Amino acid sequence: LDRYSYLPGLSVFTPDPAVFGENFDVVAVFDSGDLQYAGVADLMPRLPGRPKVINLDHHATNRLYGDINVVDTSASSAGEVFYNLLRSAGAEIDADTATCLLTGVTTDTGCYSNGATTSGALKAAADLLLLGGKMAPPINRVLRAQTIGSLRVWGQALARLKSHPETGLASTALFRADCGDVGNFDEHAEGIANFLNGYLNHRAVMVLRELPDGTVKGSLRSVDDETDVSAVSAALGGGGHKKASGFRLPGQIVERAFGWVVEKK
Repeated sequence: LDRYSYLPGLSVFTPDPAVFGENFDVVAVFDSGDLQYAGVADLMPRLPGRPKVINLDHHATNRLYGDINVVDTSASSAGEVFYNLLRSAGAEIDADTATCLLTGVTTDTGCYSNGATTSGALKAAADLLLLGGKMAPPINRVLRAQTIGSLRVWGQALARLKSHPETGLASTALFRADCGDVGNFDEHAEGIANFLNGYLNHRAVMVLRELPDGTVKGSLRSVDDETDVSAVSAALGGGGHKKASGFRLPGQIVERAFGWVVEKK
């Protein structure tokens, strides 16, 4: 979370699953098509009582699992959805809140450069800037800044790139061992799929990554108007957008002549 350390209120966040033993009236889940993707499907039953679940998302593959579903598939990001919700409710948005929301819109649109960049996204960003939100931190600290550790991991991904000429798919793989002594593997691996998608002349890009629980996370990206990567992810139990989607599968990453695949153990 170091790259997000500029966000006001970040100190109240915790990855400790013990919080699911506490009493809550409401649980809000952001930017996740289902509870499995959010990583809390096995934790939700631990919550005492029956808190209301608010599902706030922008993915077309969202399964509407909440007691209250705020899902706008025309929005660029969960940040834009939340901003529109606060605005429609007449809630006050201070500069700190504006910076947090602006971070969501800026990062999900790839700094206003990918297919999610709509007039709604640009209007939300402009409004949030007028409310005192800061755009430079998400651009410079989240999207651009890379540590030496991150660049080493990215180097492994670049070295393993393979191209399938018949399908137009470029694929690569990352293994837990790639991290070595450089620290947080997941943080270092973040953004590789978006980077490759912006520079490779392919129909689609796939990055496969080993997870600690023995599953493989796949990230799919495309800039091709005729390619819908969300359909592929949905068929594999995942979801996302037409141009950006993901999935998780049990198995191991295996190299083939045409690219990288996931095989059952």
